[in-house]
Amino acid sequence: MQEKASYWAQVVIFSLIFTSFFSQADADSVFSLEANFMTERDTYEKDRARISYRQFLAVIDYGIDSKSSLSLILGEGGLETHLSEGETTWFDYGFLWGFGGKYKIYENVNHNYEVSMQARYLAFMPGEGETTGVMHHAYSSGGVVNIDYSEWQVSAYLSKEFSSFTLYGGIRYSDINCEQERAFSDYVEETEFEAVDNFGLLGGINIPLQRNVNLNFEVKFLEQTAFALGLGYKF
Repeated sequence: MQEKASYWAQVVIFSLIFTSFFSQADADSVFSLEANFMTERDTYEKDRARISYRQFLAVIDYGIDSKSSLSLILGEGGLETHLSEGETTWFDYGFLWGFGGKYKIYENVNHNYEVSMQARYLAFMPGEGETTGVMHHAYSSGGVVNIDYSEWQVSAYLSKEFSSFTLYGGIRYSDINCEQERAFSDYVEETEFEAVDNFGLLGGINIPLQRNVNLNFEVKFLEQTAFALGLGYKF
């Protein structure tokens, strides 16, 4: 617990110093904390399988100009895989990193709406997994389980600003690369997960709490079932 608190303190301090030092006068830079939860993502692995994860992120959105920004993402994530045979493997939290960017395609000042796009790459390697469930193959003999997970996310959305909040919604594309490896004494069993669907929808709300502080809630559905909660500070 103490090591995790120290890790997050370093991430937050680094992010605040970086954002405040490099932020430009004619562009908004934002530091935010996010909690992302994907409760279900259908995949193929011999037969149907599912993936779910928990991610806790510190995100620096560095404003380049009034229309575009680049993102640096640090944090940690945990993962679960659910195979068709009834096997569920829980993976401990591990280091997560990523990068991305945003671009404002169109803005209508008179009617307070804009069209934007966002792209992100996330990668993490959770800790060793613990398997539960009924097994129908050699996995029942145990073995050390590790997993690599990475994901590309690209979204385009329309946002509309009201007096006390901003609503947005759009479409998204996400492509995952997930490889699970179980090491036995004499061989290694590898499992690769491929997403069933890559296109989905998203919707969310931004609520200003103070002048430069915003609360965000977002849901994603169709290609996955997920939601996110974030708190951001604008420099």
